[in-house]
Amino acid sequence: MFNNPFGSFHDMVAEAKEEREQLDRLLTVSSPRDSIAVLAVALAVLLLGMWLFLGSVSRSLTLDGVVLSEAEVSPNGTRSVQALVSVTRDAAAEVDAGASVAVLVQTVASPATLPGTVTAIEIANPANGLAEFASRVPVGLYRMEVELASAADFASLVGEPCQVVVELPATAPAALVW
Repeated sequence: MFNNPFGSFHDMVAEAKEEREQLDRLLTVSSPRDSIAVLAVALAVLLLGMWLFLGSVSRSLTLDGVVLSEAEVSPNGTRSVQALVSVTRDAAAEVDAGASVAVLVQTVASPATLPGTVTAIEIANPANGLAEFASRVPVGLYRMEVELASAADFASLVGEPCQVVVELPATAPAALVW
């Protein structure tokens, strides 16, 4: 701009003014295609946030244990079974009476899977005749009574290892994080 010693001062000022006017115009930082990408990412983050607080996740809890005993058949034709299961305190607090369960008993003869509902869960006291079963299950022992949907015979399965799969209530994903 001021590098030409032979140009007039007025010409140099006019040239400098034109350059400033070009700088006053808006600059294009991004194209419309970039704006669409930003909006798509914002929409995805918004949908994820809504799902975190308004969505639901179904969960289940698998408890390892031993079949303790079988109760009598009730008047409505169902049979209940008791199992000694290992549960952490936090997980035991989530298991309520009335929760849906599936009792899985793996035997050499045939595996059995029976649906039912939890009727009671309480801390097991190994001094009350459970000492022989307590050695088979890790720490955190709970006695769980399950009312089975069918009148299956569990008498031959007493003392067999089992798994009790408890269906926990659906919860918002954000509640699982915090």
